[in-house]
Formats: sequence, C-alpha cells, structure tokens
Amino acid sequence: MIEDEEYQKLLKRALHLISIRPRSIHDIKKRLSTPPRGQTVPLRLVDGVIEKLIKLKLVDDRAFCVWLIESRKRTNRKGHDSIKFELLGQGIAVDLVTEVLSQELSGDDEYRMARNLLEKKTKLYTSLPQKEKKTKLLGHLLRRGFSPSLAYRVIDEMLGKDVQ
Repeated sequence: MIEDEEYQKLLKRALHLISIRPRSIHDIKKRLSTPPRGQTVPLRLVDGVIEKLIKLKLVDDRAFCVWLIESRKRTNRKGHDSIKFELLGQGIAVDLVTEVLSQELSGDDEYRMARNLLEKKTKLYTSLPQKEKKTKLLGHLLRRGFSPSLAYRVIDEMLGKDVQ
C-alpha cells in the first residue's frame, strides 16, 4: 500500500515534469531518483514509472531530440556540435543523436543560424579593424558549436575574403 502511494507520487511528479517541457528518459529518471529533502526512492518504482510513461508514449528520446533541435534552430543559439553535446548530456544514445541530427539539422539550417548570429554581432564590432573583427566573430561561432569551415565561410561572405 505504501509502495503504491510512492509510485503514484512519482508518477504525478513525472507528469508534472513533462508538462513543463519535453524531457529525455535519462532526465526523468535522474530527477525521480533524487527527490527533494534527501529521501530515498526505490529504483524499481522509478523504472516502473518510466515504463508506464513510455507505454503511454509520453516520453520518447527521439521526439525529445527533434524538439530540442527545433528549439535551437528557432532561437539561433547553437551549432551542430553544441546541440550534439547537449543531447549527449541529456543521456541520449550516440547513434540516436547522430541519426536525428542528420535528419533534422541540415547544412542550410546551420548556415542560416550562423549568418543570423553574425548579423547581430557585426554591429558590435563596427569600430574594430577587419582582422580583429573577423577573429572575434570566428571565436563567437566556434564557442556556439559551429564547425570551423562553416564559420570561415560565413565570415568570409559577410566581411570579404581579403582579411587574413
């Protein structure tokens, strides 16, 4: 009876978590396994809740990957490498991350995101010499997870290739 009450509390907590935003299976498991106030939770109950959520199709790592990639595409915040690292940090399997990224994030999407970021950033560096501006913009794109080749291509198109 007590175990059933604990299960219902965990299920309610999991439903609350996924009502806020989509979550990975790993994230939900981690959050349910470490409840507030230092309580201990039997792992079999957490696994039972996860199984029920999967059965009800409320949690799906593939759908979570698609959601996160679409979110990052809309906000123009991160490149391929950064999104990949974020998904891996959420406990998503490497092969699933690779597969979904290749389907959901095209080179055109990444190019557009990098270009949008640079259009905003170049305004900050108008008073700098071209070479210094190029260095700062390159660093900005690389820190956001864009590949060096894409970063150079976008910067060269925006500033011109004459700066070394």
